[in-house]
Amino acid sequence: MSTPFALRLHHKIYALLLLAFVLIGLSGCAVSQGVDFELEGIDGKTYRLSDYRGQWVIVNYWATWCPPCIEEMPELQHFHDKYNASSAVVIGVNHEFAELADLQNFAAEHGISFPLVRSRPDFLGVDGPIAGLPTTYVIDPKGQIAAKQIGMVSMQMLEDFISTY
Repeated sequence: MSTPFALRLHHKIYALLLLAFVLIGLSGCAVSQGVDFELEGIDGKTYRLSDYRGQWVIVNYWATWCPPCIEEMPELQHFHDKYNASSAVVIGVNHEFAELADLQNFAAEHGISFPLVRSRPDFLGVDGPIAGLPTTYVIDPKGQIAAKQIGMVSMQMLEDFISTY
């Protein structure tokens, strides 16, 4: 005959096992679908990360008040210029409360032609809250996060990573 303690322990173990199977099942769903977002661009178009399946996507969270963000913009632009027609695209996610006209002027002043989309500081990144700016994600052609960098990136860093992946 089992003691009440042993029965409670068995119930807890069964509950934990059930929870583990549910979480494993949910994580499998997330992996197969890949990460995604849908945001409005400063050009008025809607951008979905899932629209870029089949190519590498560099998702860069930035702000106009962030000096390192501004410093890395030419590197991101060069990367986009080199790979956009073939295998990779850059999407800049503005992560602040900025006016549309200010973002359009910023893009013009800095010669940015890659898509810039609008977000807000309370918008979650592709894997949760953004811990600091700039933050860059490398999304593989299947839509999975291949890398994450908090801090500046360079074109060389991005090229080196993708070539060895």
